[in-house]
Amino acid sequence: PHVGRGRFLSFGPVSPSFGRGPAVYQRNYCFGGVGFSLSAPVPIGESDALRLFSGGETDADYRVKLRLSDAFPQPPEGLYVHTRRVRGWRAGPRDCRLLYYYRSAGEPEVPYCYVERSGMEVAVDWLPALSSGLHAQQILESVDLFRFLLEQGGVVLHASYILHWGRALLFSAPSGTGKSTQAALWARLRGAEIVNGDRALLRAREGCFQAHGICFSGTSGICGNRSAPLSALVVLGQAERSTCRRLGGKDAFRALLPQCAYRTWNPQDVAAATDTLSRLIGETPVLRLDCLPDESAVKALEECL
Repeated sequence: PHVGRGRFLSFGPVSPSFGRGPAVYQRNYCFGGVGFSLSAPVPIGESDALRLFSGGETDADYRVKLRLSDAFPQPPEGLYVHTRRVRGWRAGPRDCRLLYYYRSAGEPEVPYCYVERSGMEVAVDWLPALSSGLHAQQILESVDLFRFLLEQGGVVLHASYILHWGRALLFSAPSGTGKSTQAALWARLRGAEIVNGDRALLRAREGCFQAHGICFSGTSGICGNRSAPLSALVVLGQAERSTCRRLGGKDAFRALLPQCAYRTWNPQDVAAATDTLSRLIGETPVLRLDCLPDESAVKALEECL
């Protein structure tokens, strides 16, 4: 239930409203200081990972209301995005409408979710047939959680996030390059804590960029809700000998931008991602570690740090 203007409390795993009218179930989450309030006319499930970011008292920066509907609007002329999965049109500078589609093999595209945004309020129309077993993560994905985090100066990076001596160290690279291996080496050989094996939210708070946990962890299954000041961003490569060097601004930008999560079809997202990344690499050392999957990599990085 809402308590005061812009604040809410969580009472247990699901909070239905009481009194007259249909029940409303609510869940509350916070990622790197950005609060989300989700409400729906049906119970909202959640994953173990997402549960780490729920509960307590926090500000609700965004309020997401789920509605069940069989009828979605027809996209008008003049769409600003038209892809296989989404049609989008604008209703104002920060207001938009998005219609999401799915397609089974050999079947035509069918709309399944309509998102209507007005400022910090977001309404999501969902097919009743799909509401059974509805999870909070589905709702957050439907409204594009990462987009809202970008608005708040945060970017989600494809990286293994570890804590060492109270500071965050991130290993970023395309899948299969060795992020998890390097994180595991630091955990085993240097006593580091692996917070997330695949993703990290980077957002400036208290005058500096910090790493924050996020509820997505890829196939690693390692996910924690921990925040810490950034020590360095490490771009990985494979080599026959472990070496480490600092990257200049342009090289760091080229290496890290493809690992940032943003909608490439949305000019606002592109601008927000590039601006946040530019500020990030201006304040944080970005290192290139070409290495073997052994202790020589740990020692080479230590010397650079």
